[in-house]
Amino acid sequence: MEQTGEKLEFLKREEIRTMSKDMARSREKDAKQERERILKLQEEKKLKLQVPAPVTPKVDERPEKIALSPSLHSPSSKIEKIFIRVVIVVIILFLLGNIAALSYYIFWKKTGQKIPPPTKQQEVSAPEPEPTPEPQPSPSPASLTPFRGQASLIQENTSISLEYDEISQIPGILSQSLQQVLNPGFTRILLRRHEEYISPSILFEAFSVLTPQELAPTLGSNMTPFLFSSNGKNHLGFVIEASDQKQTSTLMRSWEPTFERDTEPLFAIMGKKGAGYTSLFRQRAYTEIPIRFQTFSRQDFGIVYALFHNRLLLTGSLESMEALITNISTQ
Repeated sequence: MEQTGEKLEFLKREEIRTMSKDMARSREKDAKQERERILKLQEEKKLKLQVPAPVTPKVDERPEKIALSPSLHSPSSKIEKIFIRVVIVVIILFLLGNIAALSYYIFWKKTGQKIPPPTKQQEVSAPEPEPTPEPQPSPSPASLTPFRGQASLIQENTSISLEYDEISQIPGILSQSLQQVLNPGFTRILLRRHEEYISPSILFEAFSVLTPQELAPTLGSNMTPFLFSSNGKNHLGFVIEASDQKQTSTLMRSWEPTFERDTEPLFAIMGKKGAGYTSLFRQRAYTEIPIRFQTFSRQDFGIVYALFHNRLLLTGSLESMEALITNISTQ
C-alpha cells in the first residue's frame, strides 16, 4: 500500500512538471507571435513613411518680422535720423535768432540810439532839442560838511551830514556812523530829512523809547547828536535842551527804575552787556557836576546822563561824558 501511495505521489509530481513545461512553451509561443505581429506592424509603418506626401506650397506668414528686420538699420534710416536732427537744430537756431532780433529792437526802441527817417511834418519843422539838464552831485550819505541850520549845543571839531527818508532808517544810520574812522574829539551828526533836523521826539520814536509823560514838555526841540572819538573808538551821545533843569533832573531820577528797559533799542547799537553789569544807577561827580550812570560792562559802556547848563547830556560811556562836560564848560 505504501508503494502504491508513493507511486501516486510521484505521478502527481511528474504531471505538475509537465504542465509547467507546457505552460512555458505556450507563453513562449504567444510571445513569439506577439513579436512577429509587432515586427509586421513596424514594417507596414515604414512602408507608409516611404510613400511621398503631396507637396503643399509654403506660405510665408511673417509680415511683422519684416517690420522688425534689420533692413530698418540700413544706411537710409540713419540718413533720415541725421536729417531730422539737422531740421531740429535749424528750428532752434531760427527761434534764437528771432529772440535776439526782438531783444535788439526793444533795446533800440527804449534807448533811441538810431533815429528813424523823418516824416513830412518833421521835414517842415524839426523840433528843437530839449536842453540837457546839468548834472547835479548826489548827496553823500556821510560827508564832512560845514554846519547850516540848528545851533550846535557843543563845540565840535567837525560834522557829518546824514539824511533819512523814513524814521525807521534812523537806527541803522546811527549804527553805521559808529563804524566810521574819525579824528579824535567831537564830531557833530547833522541828521535830517529834507530840511528838518532830528528832534528828541523823532529820536525816541525811531528807537521805540518809552519816556515818562511829564518829561517831554521839559525838553526842547533842539538836539545835537554827536560822536566822541578816543583811542580808535567812537562813542555815541546826545545833548538836548532842557527848559527846567531841576524838574528834568527830578523826572530823570524817577525814570531810572525802568530806564534800561525803556531805552534798550537805543543803547543796543552802542555795545553789549558784559562783565561788571549792574542793574542799579550810581552817582559820581566830575568838576562838581553830578553824573548818574548804570554800568553795562567794564569796557566803559552803560547808561550815563547828567544835567548841565540847562541841557540833558546822554551818552554811553563815562569818558565821553567827562569830555562833554569839559567841552560845554568852555563855550
